[in-house]
Amino acid sequence: MSAGELMSETMLTPGEVARLFRVRAKTVARWADEGKLGVVRTAGGHRRFRLSEVEDLMRRCGSLGVDEHLDVPH
Repeated sequence: MSAGELMSETMLTPGEVARLFRVRAKTVARWADEGKLGVVRTAGGHRRFRLSEVEDLMRRCGSLGVDEHLDVPH
């Protein structure tokens, strides 16, 4: 993916993704570390998530629920 394509794609912060899934930002970081959600690092090393990948994960979790699909601790 070129830099221009990346810049035109909507990116979300860990906090934004966490709010969508109703989990903590640390949980989102763990999902990224475990390969459950793709991550892009900014020049400063911060995590960003492609909206398209987050939406795809939300669809995959829809039938099972986030807790069961991603093994979210209660």
